[in-house]
Amino acid sequence: MELNLLGRRSGKSPQRIAIPPPVYSSQPSHMSSFKPSSTLYDSSSVISRIRLFCPICLSNPKDMAFGCGHQTCCECGQDLQLCPIC
Repeated sequence: MELNLLGRRSGKSPQRIAIPPPVYSSQPSHMSSFKPSSTLYDSSSVISRIRLFCPICLSNPKDMAFGCGHQTCCECGQDLQLCPIC
């Protein structure tokens, strides 16, 4: 069934007018002085800790491996016959 809706205007919404692209200058903006704080957390240590946990429940440590090498926790993996990651 062909509805022929593409390209048609309907309703009473106002016509959209595109705004011009931003103008770039060689002057540094006040936002360029922003530097993210590294004191909140070390992203590499967070990532390494995440890798220790089961990819299914994200709470239990990995303690079971499938034949392919992917790992889960025993709770999540005990009823699975195939690797959920592969």
